[in-house]
Formats: sequence, structure tokens, C-alpha cells
Amino acid sequence: MIEHDGNQDDILSYLKSLELEVPKSAIIEYEKAFDSKKELYKQMSPALKRELRKEILMEAAVDIFLPAPVGIACHIFQLANLEANA
Repeated sequence: MIEHDGNQDDILSYLKSLELEVPKSAIIEYEKAFDSKKELYKQMSPALKRELRKEILMEAAVDIFLPAPVGIACHIFQLANLEANA
């Protein structure tokens, strides 16, 4: 997150002026990880896919509709719950 109390055009022009280059090895690793996730998704049962979509929608709803402190608390609770069930 970038906080800037000046003109938005100033920060955008600064960000555009940065010459950032993504290493080729990072792109290759990202593509491999994406392909493996795509393959894993293809192998999931329809019921598991529905459950996954439901979870994603709930996460989006928490992020959009709840105030930040409550949303963060929900995420912390979910992470703690996952850890306890692992």
C-alpha cells in the first residue's frame, strides 16, 4: 500500500518512471506454479469446487462489507481455525 497526501498524478508519474524488470526465472516459476494449480483444480470434484467458490465469495464479502478491524479479526480467526485443524 502506498500512502501519499499529494497529487495523484505525481505518484503515478513516479511509479511509471521506475524501470522495474522481472527476472525470467521468476516468470518461469510463476508459470509452473500456475499450471500446477490449474491441473489440481481440474482434478477436484464438483462438490469441492463449489465449496471453494463459496469460501472465496465469503472472503470477498468480508473484505468488502465489514469494517477493517472486524475483517482482520475474521481472517485471524479463520487462520487460527485452519491451524488448529491441521
